[in-house]
Amino acid sequence: MALTIRLAPIAGAQARNSVSLDATIGASAASGGKQLYASSGSISGEVTLGVRLHAERALAALGAISVGRRARFEGNGDGRCVIPPPTEGTSGQCEPPFPDPNHVGVLGGVEVRQEELSLRALAGPAFYAGDGPSGFGVQTQLVGAIDYSHLALVAAVRESWISRVTGERFRFFSFELGLRVQ
Repeated sequence: MALTIRLAPIAGAQARNSVSLDATIGASAASGGKQLYASSGSISGEVTLGVRLHAERALAALGAISVGRRARFEGNGDGRCVIPPPTEGTSGQCEPPFPDPNHVGVLGGVEVRQEELSLRALAGPAFYAGDGPSGFGVQTQLVGAIDYSHLALVAAVRESWISRVTGERFRFFSFELGLRVQ
């Protein structure tokens, strides 16, 4: 009985801080592809569910599932395009905007906590689909947070390398701000 009472506060503290949900939104840019694209700028959003192992430690392993999307600032057909001069292999028509795929990733990494501050470094495989052929890739995240009890202000830098089933390759980069519930 005494052992149970003594361990209860430790278990409660660990459970309270071991699961977190980040929601962020920000600016995104892209590069790569087999063809010319008119615009690489877009907005991106991400939701990441993280589980921190050994929440009582200052440095701990972290696993996460991340779901996100890119969306263009301007739509297709609004007159904003770049028309390259006709050359061999091109028709001189408007170039399409960069693809804006959805993704889901399974990430692993570490988190360091010092008082109200935390820093996460995560990486892992991701599946990308939508706005063209699907593909697989790698996503990395560097996430800093300032904790306020069960809420935190979050700043995240994300980078993805994608290879579509067609062989086309892309690199996406984003800087996002948001909140964490923990």
